[in-house]
Amino acid sequence: MQFFLKALSLVVIVIGAVLVYRAESIARRILEKQDIGKPRVDVCTNDDMENESVESHSKIDDIITEKAMSIKKIGLLILMAGVILVLVAFR
Repeated sequence: MQFFLKALSLVVIVIGAVLVYRAESIARRILEKQDIGKPRVDVCTNDDMENESVESHSKIDDIITEKAMSIKKIGLLILMAGVILVLVAFR
């Protein structure tokens, strides 16, 4: 039982650390699957397209940043649970 708690605590810490470290790429993948990160093609002039593409890229970046921050929060909570398990398992 003691070995199981030790192994589980280390696995939980690794999962939490990976979530925190890879949060932005995970957020990009999630948003690409939801078709939010893909630009839409509309019929308009060249100037309008440049202005809209700059605005849409900044909006997409903001959405990715918000999603990445929420993933990092979840990763930190999982990491904290792993640290508590370490304190219990290795006492």
